[in-house]
Amino acid sequence: SFLDADLGSFMSSVDVNVKSVATASYVFGNELKLRGVPGGIVLMSSIAGEVGSAYVANYAATKAYITTLSRGLSDEWWPIGVDALACVAGATITPTYLQSTSAGARALIEQEPLD
Repeated sequence: SFLDADLGSFMSSVDVNVKSVATASYVFGNELKLRGVPGGIVLMSSIAGEVGSAYVANYAATKAYITTLSRGLSDEWWPIGVDALACVAGATITPTYLQSTSAGARALIEQEPLD
């Protein structure tokens, strides 16, 4: 849960999903602007950022930042021919995803596909 988690891991998520994305967008956006040629950036987000979810609230909040940033940059940069978009991925079964999922949901995930 949020209150039981390590604050350091929360801050690491902010570093990776907020600070580094803002920095990269700034650096590459300026480079594209200086070159004066059309281009764009693609930022990796998550459907989790669209709906807050229990046990992944901090992660979801950082992904919401990425999606919102891309929307704003897209509007801001289109006059100079630079596009920004977010790839909003759905759930991907990873160890972290499985840890944040209920036992019942994990059982469904682990079932054999239907024929």
